Amino acid sequence: DGIFFIGRSYGEAPEVDPVIYIAASDEGLMVDQTCLVRLIEAGEYDMTGVTQI
Repeated sequence: DGIFFIGRSYGEAPEVDPVIYIAASDEGLMVDQTCLVRLIEAGEYDMTGVTQI
């Protein structure tokens, strides 16, 4: 159970670059909001991270 988002870093283009799957630890996080994410896993194409409090 949790809150999950799909995001990108500031340097990634939606058409060609991978996404970051984000597990949010803050229920107040909103779509289009900027937040710090700690990357915990990097795959061949995508990354996984968690929000930093």
